[in-house]
Amino acid sequence: MKETHKFKDLKVRFVPTPFSPLLANIALDGMIWEIQEMFPKSIYRNKKQLPNYRPTIIRYADDFVVIHRDL
Repeated sequence: MKETHKFKDLKVRFVPTPFSPLLANIALDGMIWEIQEMFPKSIYRNKKQLPNYRPTIIRYADDFVVIHRDL
């Protein structure tokens, strides 16, 4: 294994596990669901209905971007 960090006299080794991306994606699923549920599907502004008011969430692997018309 390759040594990745040196902290004084301690050697820290990186050991990749298949569970890290899985756990990150499980957490992201919950976060994305919560973000979308915080916003109504549509709102009224100046007596006009604005549909699709919920944010758009673009996800790639363990990263995501939130796009919203007001925020």
